[in-house]
Amino acid sequence: MEYASLPQRPQQRERRSNKRPKVDDAGGPQVTAAAGTPPPAGAGGEQQPAQPDLQQAERQAGQQDQPPADEQQQQQQQQGEQGEQQGAKHEAAGGDGAPPAAARLDLQVYRSAAVRGHKFEYLDHTADVQLHAWGQTLTEAFENCALAMFNYMTPLKGIGADPALTRRYEAEGHDLQSLLFNFLDELLFAFATEFFVAKQLRITRFDRGDVAQQGEEGSGGSGGGGGGGEGAGGSWRIEAEGEGEKFDRERHASGTEVKAITYSAMQINEKPGDAEVFVIVDI
Repeated sequence: MEYASLPQRPQQRERRSNKRPKVDDAGGPQVTAAAGTPPPAGAGGEQQPAQPDLQQAERQAGQQDQPPADEQQQQQQQQGEQGEQQGAKHEAAGGDGAPPAAARLDLQVYRSAAVRGHKFEYLDHTADVQLHAWGQTLTEAFENCALAMFNYMTPLKGIGADPALTRRYEAEGHDLQSLLFNFLDELLFAFATEFFVAKQLRITRFDRGDVAQQGEEGSGGSGGGGGGGEGAGGSWRIEAEGEGEKFDRERHASGTEVKAITYSAMQINEKPGDAEVFVIVDI
């Protein structure tokens, strides 16, 4: 009896595991690290950089900010040379050889910016200008202050001195400050009405209370700071002569108009052999 061959049973399929792979926090499959490989410290398998040493970084930054020792010595040497130069300027201007506070702070030293050939200079001031003039006597300081005012309105180097054009001035006051104020105001009034510019000016009479000075021959008077109480019972009067010419816009350079004289921060300082005045004018 022959039996029919039975159909062969199909090969059993490879069983699949119903277990899902483990998932890490970032959503990706967790991979087992090989031996000897450091495990990732961040998400996605990226390693986090090591935290720097803050104290060491600060020390390195401090060392970079400090210049080398050679540069420090060079800077100190340059500062010393600058201080010696400023002291020499101050001594040449009549100082005692020690640089004033203004020189140590790199500010303008008095009498260091004098107009060439004159004993006056201009000091910066908010919205105005300060006239600074000096001389061996107070009479000379007053004369130079007047020339400083004229030179600010038109350069005196372009003005001719014609002996035939001589202008006389007179002014009175009750103390030194009012006398200086009225003297400059008289000069300014003559310029505004007659356009006369004095290239050379000489005070012929200078009465300071009970002390009368004839031009440059008179002796000094009060100390610094104004001298308002000197000779209160006498007269305070100035007489002066100026040589120059009338201002002409076509021939003369125009400077800055001086509108008025002021008492603001006015100073009159005087000592044997030296005198100076400070006057702020409105421009």
